Amino acid sequence: MLAAARIRQKYFIKGTPRYDARMGERIAISAGEAVDLPTVGRDWLVVLFPTALSLRNLYSGAPNPLVTVGVLLLVGLLVAIALLRPSNQKFPASYGPMVTLFAASALVIIRPTSMFTSAMAILVGALSYRLASTVEVRRLVVSLIDGLGLYCLANIALYTAGIRSGTEREGWRLFLSSGGENRIIYPLERSLSLPPVIAAMFLVGVLFLIRHQKGQWRVFRILCIASAVAIILGSATRVPAAAAVTVAAVSLLFPAARRYLAATLVLLAAVSAIALPKIVASAQYVFEPLAALLSSRRANSNTTDLAALNGREFIWSHALKFWDQRVTDPFNTLFGFGMEGHYRSGASGGYFRLLSGSIVRDPERILSVHNSFLQQLFDAGIFGWLLLAVALVWIAVRLSSLPAPVGVAIASAFSVLIICSMTEVLLHPNVLTYWILLILAGVAAQAKPPIESASRSRARPPASRR
Repeated sequence: MLAAARIRQKYFIKGTPRYDARMGERIAISAGEAVDLPTVGRDWLVVLFPTALSLRNLYSGAPNPLVTVGVLLLVGLLVAIALLRPSNQKFPASYGPMVTLFAASALVIIRPTSMFTSAMAILVGALSYRLASTVEVRRLVVSLIDGLGLYCLANIALYTAGIRSGTEREGWRLFLSSGGENRIIYPLERSLSLPPVIAAMFLVGVLFLIRHQKGQWRVFRILCIASAVAIILGSATRVPAAAAVTVAAVSLLFPAARRYLAATLVLLAAVSAIALPKIVASAQYVFEPLAALLSSRRANSNTTDLAALNGREFIWSHALKFWDQRVTDPFNTLFGFGMEGHYRSGASGGYFRLLSGSIVRDPERILSVHNSFLQQLFDAGIFGWLLLAVALVWIAVRLSSLPAPVGVAIASAFSVLIICSMTEVLLHPNVLTYWILLILAGVAAQAKPPIESASRSRARPPASRR
């Protein structure tokens, strides 16, 4: 009898107090109602995920098959652990957002076929699918936010230990330090813009979670917050800082807008290459003082340049003109040019001279269009652009339907990513933020739409104890 009672308690069998409490909690989560956030356990696979994927960037030099295989084996190990570890529960999930996002990126990955990127997409997709079905959504959210914080902490620790980014060792630092600036590319990344974006996502997300955590995890998060702030200041980037402040302010001051903020930002991002220059030009008197406050470069540059998108409007206008006048083949119009479409199409030949003063190999290939949706247009065409927009709106709606505080935290972090994607290529396969986005799609798969959730919660009241 005692053994049977323990089994009933362990596996949440109907009629036990633990079952009743868990069912009531799950129905509240499904309905989008605010729930208490007690000490939620972490899933260490999710916590380690961003940092593990970034270890490849510690290697500098010519492409090395051993490094590529090592990274794939590491990610494969995470997937194997997720698949093989026992799970007492299966969570219902709807994988529409994940499938749509995967379809949008598949149009890019398969042309030309990149074995590394294809293998990574399969592995991370499998990991996201497994996590969505076996890890409770609050635990997923808390683990992912802490994973972003661990990435920031690891970057600062490695930089303090004297380890430098491979990009910096190749000469980019000379270009970035010109004009009296000292902008840091952190060790776990080969680009200047990515670490501050992840830092801003973490800062906004942890803002809504830190008061719900005590003990050693609060100490860990405080260290991660200090690291994230240091990354934003050290890289001297404005957009992530402005995005973090804006999203946090809107979420705190206008709670009713939380449900619509992320989806609205996705729609704006989809047309941002056209709309953003006009918005900035019409609101210049607001952006100038904001740019001066958020940038350490105000002593070396005038605020008009700081608020004028740093030449991105020239890249966008040239790329859009090229698309309108030179891309006439129906197949390319519908499905794009594949990976590095800005280079394969020839569009970058007209604007790469913006980097004429830097020492960068193959600037036509390296200088992207600095806009995620515009890059998707050249890579995957109108069809791929539409798939990406649908997937992100779907994810935004699902994340925003989660209860506070986890729903506010993850939707706010997602909103920061979308804002930053308007000026950088962050939603493209082979970029760390894309793999994080796949995990977010897994979170969205387990979240329920508000209408469906409310109807289910009314139809299935908590089981009463017998």
